[in-house]
Amino acid sequence: MTGKENEHHMERRQNSRNDRWVKLGFLAVALVVASIVYVLQRRDPAMPGWTSDLSATLQAASQDGKNIVVAITNKPMGFDDKQLVSKALTYPRSVEAMTSLGVHRVQLNDSDHRDVMERYGVQKLPTSLLLGPDGKEIRRHEGVMNDIAFCNDFLGITDSESLIDE
Repeated sequence: MTGKENEHHMERRQNSRNDRWVKLGFLAVALVVASIVYVLQRRDPAMPGWTSDLSATLQAASQDGKNIVVAITNKPMGFDDKQLVSKALTYPRSVEAMTSLGVHRVQLNDSDHRDVMERYGVQKLPTSLLLGPDGKEIRRHEGVMNDIAFCNDFLGITDSESLIDE
């Protein structure tokens, strides 16, 4: 091997090492990005104004005479649970309706609240319950619904004009 050939061979080896490090770096970045996306997708959506204390809420409702909306979801939330939360329970029109009616809001998951599921005979998730101030079931919806169905059918608001998009 001549000096030029040897130099060329060494240069190719160096380039090959550099290419390997670039590929490993790219792979590491791709794994970090994929991990972040996975974690963000698995996170349950925020439900401001909702509590997980049904007992305290039942007590408060018996004192003020207001109804209670109970949302029972999977833990962690699945696709249907997240759709119910985003399309109905935390949608601005629904929040406005619940606030104007003064209803209490409770969000429970299946893992930590089996007793509540048994008490109300919940078989499918997600399930939304409308309870009276005495804790008795007024209405039930199993599965996903949108904000208009939530307000009109579930909460029983009959003035649909207030629910039409502007």
